[in-house]
Amino acid sequence: MKILTIAEQFPFPADDGTKIQTYERIRALAAAHHEVVLLVVTAEDISENRRVAMERYCRCIFVKRPHFDRPRSSVGKTAKLAVSIITGRAYFLYDTFSPVVGQRVEDLTKAYGFDVVETDTYGGKYLRYVRGGLRVCIFHSVFHSCHRREVAKTPGAIRKAVLSMYGRLTEKFEREMINHIDLCVTLTQNDCMDLQTLYPKARVRHCLSNGVDLEYFAFEPASTTPRGACFVGKMDYSPNVEAVTWFCKAVLPLVRKQVKDFQFSIVGGAPTEEVKALAKLPNVTVTGYVEDVRTHMQAMGIVVVPIRLGGGISNKLLQAFACGVPVIATATVLDGTSCSPGRDLIGAETAEQFTAAILDLLQNADYRQYLSQNGRAYVEQNHRWHSSVRSYVNEMTRCIAKSYDSLDGSFTHDRSASYR
Repeated sequence: MKILTIAEQFPFPADDGTKIQTYERIRALAAAHHEVVLLVVTAEDISENRRVAMERYCRCIFVKRPHFDRPRSSVGKTAKLAVSIITGRAYFLYDTFSPVVGQRVEDLTKAYGFDVVETDTYGGKYLRYVRGGLRVCIFHSVFHSCHRREVAKTPGAIRKAVLSMYGRLTEKFEREMINHIDLCVTLTQNDCMDLQTLYPKARVRHCLSNGVDLEYFAFEPASTTPRGACFVGKMDYSPNVEAVTWFCKAVLPLVRKQVKDFQFSIVGGAPTEEVKALAKLPNVTVTGYVEDVRTHMQAMGIVVVPIRLGGGISNKLLQAFACGVPVIATATVLDGTSCSPGRDLIGAETAEQFTAAILDLLQNADYRQYLSQNGRAYVEQNHRWHSSVRSYVNEMTRCIAKSYDSLDGSFTHDRSASYR
């Protein structure tokens, strides 16, 4: 197949969830001899080395978009809130929009006859410009479900009201976008059911999942006593910020009553001021961006994933499994997986449960080895990229065949809904 992939981030290096999914998906598609053109919508300048690394698997086309920074000050946040209320559009969804990109999508799809045009959730605003080809949007999570969980767990009436308002605006964006999608792809079965309930007329399939590079994240058995725990993730993502803040305030004091020198390492780029402040606590390290998360996970010896918000499959969970590092995680993190608490990882929800799990791993070498081996076996059996992408391609092939049957060999897309 001839595939156009629209990405709002350059996927190499693959250092966050969206980039990992895009990069590995393109790699697997290229390995299966599909022709991929990557249309990168970005405000950053891409170095030659990064471009060359990506062009091993696809042709890259770059289009500039407006630069976007989330506001960090109270004044900036208030101003963006006011703009969102007045316009009826969530600023973080539309501040990156460029009509130039829309025109480029239209021109490319008219000229090159792509079989498929795919993008991730935020790039869905450009699918209305597609002129031919199956329009596919990959949902890493469902706005409605994520906002519902976040509002429920957020303290304070004002913060709840703000989140609820943004939730309504993102759901409006999602509803408008659905009108221009031929195939909605979710990474978890729960998200598939949520989307089907919200949009019963849409074609929604759970035919793709996150995987892990089993060669890069090579297995090393958990043979030494852990020095501490590690959290890995992009640190301006609100569910990650909430998770590490809660862990530092609720869990670490309990652990340190038993193990005074227990360390906690927060690994990931773009830490917020709130996250940076956690480094003032004893034996807490905030690394910022690192090129290789493997050494940090293995140096600590335990990976904790106390995520209570958000959705989708956690790459940090799969990477830790692959490396053989024992994991303690909440039930939220297990969405979209079939791994079993007690066999592949330790499940925990409360501060007391996280503390008990950490102390157990520190004291029980046999249990560390058991989890280490089972976690690796789990990802080897269930999260290989080529298997996941094969299912995705099969579903797209079925859709194309049905579309050709019903449309006499051609796709016809209009632009009846407007994003601007």
